[in-house]
Amino acid sequence: MKRLLLFVATCIISVNASSQSFHHGLGISIFFDNMVPDKITSIAAITYSPGFNFHETEKMSVSLGIPLSIGFMGDGNNAYDETTEEDEVAAGDINGFTLDVPLMVNLNLGAGSSRMSKGNIGGFIGAGYTYHYSSSRDYTKDSIEKSIGGTSFGLTVNGGIRMGIGDGPIKNIELRLSYYKGRNRTRLGMFGMGAIFNF
Repeated sequence: MKRLLLFVATCIISVNASSQSFHHGLGISIFFDNMVPDKITSIAAITYSPGFNFHETEKMSVSLGIPLSIGFMGDGNNAYDETTEEDEVAAGDINGFTLDVPLMVNLNLGAGSSRMSKGNIGGFIGAGYTYHYSSSRDYTKDSIEKSIGGTSFGLTVNGGIRMGIGDGPIKNIELRLSYYKGRNRTRLGMFGMGAIFNF
């Protein structure tokens, strides 16, 4: 995985050196996962989204991007029990974090799709492969204390809309939805939504 990330970083740097299609985004995201059995946990995250267009026209582009997110979990104040259908509310400090590193290929249309694009509204849809890490979480099941966490890999799909702002074609607000499904022992399922300012 380290070699893959190094290869992708090298590609982005090399393309940026000879292309004007490199772009950045910065925003916030919220993720909901099912890592702890019978519970849904919410995670607040900061997202940095670099990428570049490797094919573009005035109306569309195909891009490679890495919407990297670092998230934080509270101390039990964000869990929903599916069995009892009740929220478990308890004040506490941050007690864990997650790292989400998707490598996404997107088809982009309209606003924000390229430096030649026109209009104020656009959208995108795409898929890719994700590296995900979650710090250990403790929980109790059948009166037995257990712990779960670690690394997972899997497929991600995403899509959303972009609303152009300012005079140029690049600056826009992106509203993104995503779904990740891990393929290892945790079988992690994670739904995400975020708001990103692209520039």
